[in-house]
Amino acid sequence: MAFKLAPVHVWAQGFAYALDKHRKQHTWNARDITNVTVYAGPSIMEPMRWIENPISLMQAQYSVPFGIAAALTTDVNTNPLRMNEALVSNPTTRWLEATMKKVKISDDPGYMWGYMTFNLNGETVNITADTYPGIPGALCFDKAVERKFANVAKELGVGDEVQDVRDKILGLKDVEDMSLLLMIWFTWARRPRPTLLHRSSVKGS
Repeated sequence: MAFKLAPVHVWAQGFAYALDKHRKQHTWNARDITNVTVYAGPSIMEPMRWIENPISLMQAQYSVPFGIAAALTTDVNTNPLRMNEALVSNPTTRWLEATMKKVKISDDPGYMWGYMTFNLNGETVNITADTYPGIPGALCFDKAVERKFANVAKELGVGDEVQDVRDKILGLKDVEDMSLLLMIWFTWARRPRPTLLHRSSVKGS
């Protein structure tokens, strides 16, 4: 069980997180990237997850290679709304996904780590995905969840109304009956609230 810090497939989270850390110290233009190769376990490379050439945002969210290509193209962690239809049709993102290679380095179906390499302006870059704070009980889990909720709340223009959901996420590691947690989320989701369109018009007024 893992909490998705980025709006990409759960099996792509480790790579998206590693790229986000690398981006904080380096800058690049995705158009200058070539020869992307992902070294990982069998579950990441399952055909049902390694979806090539997704044709919609819904399909792209279930595609591990597209999730990695998205993280190479833009910072989807700070602003999750960047994972949108425009990104799905972005020529650079689509090319990175379509040309991405994969190499299996483990036979363990539970192995979610690995590394990736790519060429950037003639130099080889190596990104290691060996940690992910979105796993309940992991070091910095609470901090990572706080940051994710702050980013999402900011982009959606909501505040206190999501705090109860945030509190439940922070207590995820202590929940024994997941059905109770889902019931709380569904109850919150049904509450009337302004639409995103209304929020946008209010912001712009």
